Amino acid sequence: MRSIGQSLHLHPLTLEDILHQEPREKLDHFPNLGYYLVVFRAIRTPNPVPHDAEPSSSNDSDRTLVGGDSDTATSAARVPTVDAVNVYLVVFKEGIVSFHFGDISEHAERVRSRVLQLESTMRMSSDWIAHGILDSIVDSFFPLLKSIELETEVLDGLVHGFIDAAPKDALHLDIKVSERRRDRISNEEEKGHDDALVGAINEKQQRRPIRRLGPSQLQGIYSELRRFVLWVLPLPASKTSDGSAPNTGSILQRMTHTRILVTSLGRVLAPKSEVIRQLRKRALTGESSLSRSSDSGEIAMYMGDIQDHIITLQQSLDHYERILSSAHPAYLSHLRLSSSGARSGMDKSLFFLTAVTMIVLCMQVLTGVFSINVVVPHNGPWDDRTAPAKKVVFGLVVLANAVVATAVIGMIRWWWVRAKAKYARRKRI
Repeated sequence: MRSIGQSLHLHPLTLEDILHQEPREKLDHFPNLGYYLVVFRAIRTPNPVPHDAEPSSSNDSDRTLVGGDSDTATSAARVPTVDAVNVYLVVFKEGIVSFHFGDISEHAERVRSRVLQLESTMRMSSDWIAHGILDSIVDSFFPLLKSIELETEVLDGLVHGFIDAAPKDALHLDIKVSERRRDRISNEEEKGHDDALVGAINEKQQRRPIRRLGPSQLQGIYSELRRFVLWVLPLPASKTSDGSAPNTGSILQRMTHTRILVTSLGRVLAPKSEVIRQLRKRALTGESSLSRSSDSGEIAMYMGDIQDHIITLQQSLDHYERILSSAHPAYLSHLRLSSSGARSGMDKSLFFLTAVTMIVLCMQVLTGVFSINVVVPHNGPWDDRTAPAKKVVFGLVVLANAVVATAVIGMIRWWWVRAKAKYARRKRI
């Protein structure tokens, strides 16, 4: 660097900034030495997220934002950060020298291809090449911004319940069941008219036909049984067999990672607008080497375009930050309410199961007493076991079981009312 500095007549402050890798983005002008220094930070473009992926797919909850691969357990430990590279541009009137400690080959190749395409149509000055590098660095933010936009839309939809296919499937199932039921009714009516014409009504009155359960009835019975089982034994959303419920931890991790990425990009973009503004101002006022060329006004216009891109990026990041800032506490509140509702549902299920167990146990004691192998009151005469019986004792046992069940239910109801009154008094205190 000392040899390069002596050959190019670089100022010691410039060499110090480059050797110490000064991270602050700035513009230093050295008119006596015939150059100016631009310190700019570039980002390494990550692997883009596929944009054609469906937001409501089951793998969305495990998809990472920055990379294309989705990890299950290790993605939580990796916090997405912006890998920035310091770029130092020393712009002379005759050429430009860039110093960097990272790979910026994509920006160099982009500027080189643009120079080859436009070398016959416009004058390629060192200021124009510097503009091309700065423009390429700013444009590299847009693919990452698109990924953030898609991730923010998915997270916002998950929080507000927009991505939920269950109601649509239920509606479609109800329509299919109603259509099948209507077709079955019409077929039965036609069959009834045909049987009336051939005189089969008398046969139907004598012998009742066996009705078979169709697919729609079996589906309805299965749905009712499944709903009853889930009501009695509520399962966590993450352990359901369908797997359609998103993972709570994954959604929270994605929100946190996206907010960290938005904050990091905003921190990298913040000082760029001031640097571009100074370059544009010096190009218009003739205070830098930009104004030495005949196309300084055009270069200033290009710098204004870069500044517009930076402002657009900052506004988009601010918008995504507001969306995530409102979605994060809203989702946490939803989780608290869901947890409270799940605990309440579990308590009610345990209460009902305990009540049913107590009722059955009390009834089983009375039934077991009249089922033991000793002489107990039974139906029919005592001396003739084969004589027809009126089942009076059986009726008395059933009636006694009903009385026992009613008494147990009344006692449980009294406990319930007493507990609610005690809770209300404690709440008032």
